[in-house]
Amino acid sequence: MVRGREWTGFEAAALQEAMRRSVRDFAALLGVEGTTVVNWRTGLGAVKPRSNTQAILDTTLDQRATADDRARFEQILIEGEAAWRERHPVSQRRESAKGALNSDDPPRNATDLSVGTSVPTTVEDGQSAIPGGVYPTEISDMNRRELLRLLSIATTTLVTPPAIDWDRVQFTAASGRVDGGVLDQHAILNQMLWKSYGEAETKATIFSAAREHLTILVDGLRSSPGAKLRSRQLELIADVLQLTGEILLDGNHLAEAAHCYALSGTFAADAQAYDLWACALTRHAYIGIFDNRYDDALPLAEEAIEVARRGDGALPTRFWAESVRAQVQAGRGEADECQRAFDAARGVLGLGGTPSVGWLRFSGERIDEEQASCLIQLGQPEPAERILNPLLERPLSARRRASVLVDLAAAGALRGDPVQTVWFGGASVDIARRTRSGYVGRRLDQLRSHLAELPTDRHVAHLADQITRLATSPAYGRGAL
Repeated sequence: MVRGREWTGFEAAALQEAMRRSVRDFAALLGVEGTTVVNWRTGLGAVKPRSNTQAILDTTLDQRATADDRARFEQILIEGEAAWRERHPVSQRRESAKGALNSDDPPRNATDLSVGTSVPTTVEDGQSAIPGGVYPTEISDMNRRELLRLLSIATTTLVTPPAIDWDRVQFTAASGRVDGGVLDQHAILNQMLWKSYGEAETKATIFSAAREHLTILVDGLRSSPGAKLRSRQLELIADVLQLTGEILLDGNHLAEAAHCYALSGTFAADAQAYDLWACALTRHAYIGIFDNRYDDALPLAEEAIEVARRGDGALPTRFWAESVRAQVQAGRGEADECQRAFDAARGVLGLGGTPSVGWLRFSGERIDEEQASCLIQLGQPEPAERILNPLLERPLSARRRASVLVDLAAAGALRGDPVQTVWFGGASVDIARRTRSGYVGRRLDQLRSHLAELPTDRHVAHLADQITRLATSPAYGRGAL
């Protein structure tokens, strides 16, 4: 690494090219917004990253780039900015930006540029992003195109993809006119977003699409033609609010996720959509588990069970709420109550074919891993391992596999086995790095408390250091979205 290098947008762009990364991949590697990388490529030598970003670029060049990457980087610098511009032409308007701008932020208005038109930005002067993240507060053209691209991809994955009348959806969004047919289209979009969320390794990639769709649904409330249609609108909004909360929860934005769940419950209650309401309460309770506030979570889980009893008996809502109550009781150290809740939750196995509902993603196959996690929390590693080891043979999602690996690592720590702890703990760290999941990061943080139970060992110390680095990285903390 060249110590004291004064990075400019040109050098940052040169490193991106040398490492052969797309804008999105390079931004993800550094833990910055994609618009930041675009600003570097636009302003080149006229822009200068912030000091903390300079340090990230130093570390990336020193530790993440290969020897070949560094050789290409130096060659690009020798060739110079003019040669780079020839290989990567941009519009004359964007090239005309002058002055040493702080390229971690887009120019705020036309006075920041030497020309009379401002560079497009997703956060305008006077607006604020959601605390802790870099969320755009308006729906940009880029986010609109991303939504259409995402839904196009999702449509191709359906066995019998329904036809969506895009002209009608867009007309409704522009005119505010709502009818039953339009709400049918929105319901299909909700299902597609949930499917895309389930298939995405990095959940934050769905955030912009979900937020834009939510904006369109909320705008539609202003022109509800009748009580029946308004009730459907409230259900659709409650649905997308839960999806948005799930994305925020995965990004470690707990307060914002809790707000989404609480608001979803309000909309669902007004619509008398009891299962949807119970799911909002269940998800809200899970934040208490996520944040080790079990006394706060218990009344929410119990209320969810009561609300679910008024819902559709063919849905597994009440069983999911029972499984979350079991996890809460495990956190409180109530082993008998935990077991009773799991006994109730296993009633899901008697439902037969569970209807496919995007906002209700719970089935009997999750019971075992959740109970094993509770056994770990209750300090019972042996029965937990008997459940966990066979789970590794199943085709689990990345987050579920990481959770199983964390529990196996914790079981090793509880039994005083550093080899098992490091082996499974290291594998879960790899998944956390790949998926950038705040959920996996939180599970690893729970594992860190078990590492203190092991004797001093350099491999255990290295694992603890890796988890600490993840916990303090903006890519896995408050700035993940």
